[in-house]
Amino acid sequence: MKRTLVSLFALLVMPAAAMAAGSYSSSDSSGSSTKQQVFGSSTSYEMRGKITKVKGEDVYISRANLPNAQVEAVANQTQVTLDGKEVPMTDLKPGMDVRTSFQIAGNDIVAKEIHASSTPSH
Repeated sequence: MKRTLVSLFALLVMPAAAMAAGSYSSSDSSGSSTKQQVFGSSTSYEMRGKITKVKGEDVYISRANLPNAQVEAVANQTQVTLDGKEVPMTDLKPGMDVRTSFQIAGNDIVAKEIHASSTPSH
């Protein structure tokens, strides 16, 4: 029951909170205005999990007892680190532990920061 409530909160309240905080706007179909506005807002959320796939600017994350998530990085704006050092997205690999701070922009989860670790946590 508790997991259902948490999932329901994530689906209903977080996007509404993001819109109320002013991180939601759209000026064109590409969403570029929406994604740019994410980096000017102070409201962020955090998620932790394991990387399952990296494809282009997207990182797919599995999370314990929660649905998998797809997080989008924005070139030249999302900070990506591996073991504390800034790296390109191509250095991130499946199986790595990951922590990301993100914001909701329309229907997208846009990462402000992606921090990965090459050594698994226990």
